This record gives sequence, C-alpha cells and structure tokens, in this order.
Amino acid sequence: MNTRAATDPATGDPPKNATAREKMNHRLRTAEGVTLYRRRGAMIEAPNAWLKDRRGLTRFARRGLTAAQAELSLAAAVTNLLKLWTKGITTAQIRTT
Repeated sequence: MNTRAATDPATGDPPKNATAREKMNHRLRTAEGVTLYRRRGAMIEAPNAWLKDRRGLTRFARRGLTAAQAELSLAAAVTNLLKLWTKGITTAQIRTT
C-alpha cells in the first residue's frame, strides 16, 4: 500500500480547483485507488518482466529514441508471436474471433 494512502487516506471527490496531478494523487489515496493500483502491478509488470527475462532486453543496443522504440517494438512482437505459437493459436482462429 502507498504510505501516503495509509497515513493520509482520501475520501470523496478531489477539490474542484485541483490540478491533474493533485486529482490523481487524491484518487490513489482512496480505498478504490489503492485497489486499482494493486491490480495494475500484475498487468503492467508482467510484460516488462517477459521482455527483460525471456527476450534478454535489459539494455537497448541502439542509440536514440526512434531506434530504442523500434527495438522495443520488435522485442514485444517477438514475445507476442511466441505466446501465440506456444499456445497453438492459428491464423484461422484469430480471424474468427
């Protein structure tokens, strides 16, 4: 749990004149916000772990934002294709869904 959520929990709506950052801070300090943030960890951290551990993407080989984005996209595509292959999903099955 977020330490701020434990020591200074929030309830209700954020103040009307709050900035976007303050609104998000308020939301994360609510009980619902804490629950949603915990669920996010499993959804977001797993793909990052697959790329790091299974694809060996611990460091980008190329320099520059465009090159790094291309490298990340390739690693993500490889991961997704291997998931489909190991589960035995065919193109015919993909077209019907």
